[in-house]
Amino acid sequence: MRLTKNLACALVIAPFVHIAFAAMPAYPTKPLRLIVTFAAGGTADLLGRVVGQELSSQLGQAVVVDNRAGAGGTLGADIVAKAPSDGYNLVLSNAASHGVAPSLHRKLPYDAVKDFSHIGLITVIPQFFVGSKGFAPATLKAFLAEAKRAPGTIHFGTAGPGSIGHFAGELLKQTAKVDIVHIPYKGTAPATTDLIANRVQVMFQNAPEAGPHIRSGALRLLAVTSERRHPQFPDAPTMLEEGMEGFVSATWYGLSSAPGTPAEIVKVLSDALAKALAQPATKTRLTQGGFELRSSSPADYRRFIEAEVKKFKTIAERAGIKPED
Repeated sequence: MRLTKNLACALVIAPFVHIAFAAMPAYPTKPLRLIVTFAAGGTADLLGRVVGQELSSQLGQAVVVDNRAGAGGTLGADIVAKAPSDGYNLVLSNAASHGVAPSLHRKLPYDAVKDFSHIGLITVIPQFFVGSKGFAPATLKAFLAEAKRAPGTIHFGTAGPGSIGHFAGELLKQTAKVDIVHIPYKGTAPATTDLIANRVQVMFQNAPEAGPHIRSGALRLLAVTSERRHPQFPDAPTMLEEGMEGFVSATWYGLSSAPGTPAEIVKVLSDALAKALAQPATKTRLTQGGFELRSSSPADYRRFIEAEVKKFKTIAERAGIKPED
């Protein structure tokens, strides 16, 4: 009798179970688009193409990289913020578009935290505080002593106003209480050219960009901005070791999708990203290029972005950097 009742219950429930599973379409069933918010050929583009290739292998669908440069990364980010919530539009979210931008734009067309479904952190790239070979101070302590001896005479170059290098320079001024002059350029390349020529004396550069110039002897590495020493330059101290309390600055990249992406799809993407970053060949290629891989859960990545937005707003307020409309 009990067996008969159980069988009857199973027959009643079965259609509903089938309907529940049928309501969850397979994913992915078509190519995905990964928007890189900077031009082809740069650090972000390299990372996006490596990660995109590995995601394609994990998901069984092509991941097409779409470079949408402009407005400090906000142009490409806004495209995904307004895209359908189906998991097929991704963005290589980053320190510029999702960290600094809220401090620079009063009317940013998206909320860096709320208007995305954040998938996970990919990499944190420490910055190198470098000096021109023609600039006398060869250590951070010597630089600080010179900056205090002759305020307003040392110039630090950046890739432009509101860049990560600009914010790092302002943080240095606030932390060490020194007066150094910001010289903005239109990109990292012209700033580096003038740094090597000693037209500007110091600069904060991403590790992958500064490394070759340090190895060639064109630039001196004064300190690194990460919490730990850089494995490729273990003799260079961190800012923290040199007494710069709380001085941690980095460029970072992660993966985000459109807001409201179903939790099931977010999990598929998060799992695929973790597996992609764990591939030995991928780890070797990226770490040798100066990337520090840093996986995270979707929830942790969201909290990370919240903290970064807050940090950059604090630096901007103290430096008197006013957001534009």
